[in-house]
Amino acid sequence: MRCKVTPETFAEAQSGSHRAFARLHGEVEPCVRWFASRLIGLPWVDDIVQKTMTALYINIANIASVESLLPYAFRVVRNFCYEDLRREGRFNPPSRRRRGREDEQRDTRLVRDQNRLADETACALELAREVARALNELPELQREALILFAEGDLTYAQIAESMHSDIGTVKSRIFNARRNVIKRINPRVLSELGIGKEITNGV
Repeated sequence: MRCKVTPETFAEAQSGSHRAFARLHGEVEPCVRWFASRLIGLPWVDDIVQKTMTALYINIANIASVESLLPYAFRVVRNFCYEDLRREGRFNPPSRRRRGREDEQRDTRLVRDQNRLADETACALELAREVARALNELPELQREALILFAEGDLTYAQIAESMHSDIGTVKSRIFNARRNVIKRINPRVLSELGIGKEITNGV
């Protein structure tokens, strides 16, 4: 998911332009909503989005560059999500929430784009369900890094900034996450799609 805020709009928003921030808000808010829904689930998303965009408005002048805008927003989302989860006594809710049609469509795109596996719709959907299940079984930090990389389209540097980590750690988490996802997929599904050991071992 790309954020199309231009450096000019970002600079104007930092200087106090309400119109510029409105344009920035229109670009960033869908990204914030997507990430919050992936971390915490729908019942809490609106509140997380509102608090995140408020924090962004208050702190816009302190963000170093337009490249740091989305990592900053995602970092705020993470903090609010985990704060709410701790307060509710829950953790890693995406592994337990009911997945909807939009989730399955997004997972299908993930499978198609990242692994180039399925031409047949039925096989792609079956694999998408397998990937969704495997993704939700990953350790939280691996799952989060892979989501930001594969679905969020962030660079390693942006993911590291979002997760308060370093690039080497991010690369390791993504590598291990992809390998663990493949290991968790039903071998029958891989076999039906013609995916051999040379691919699964090379992830």
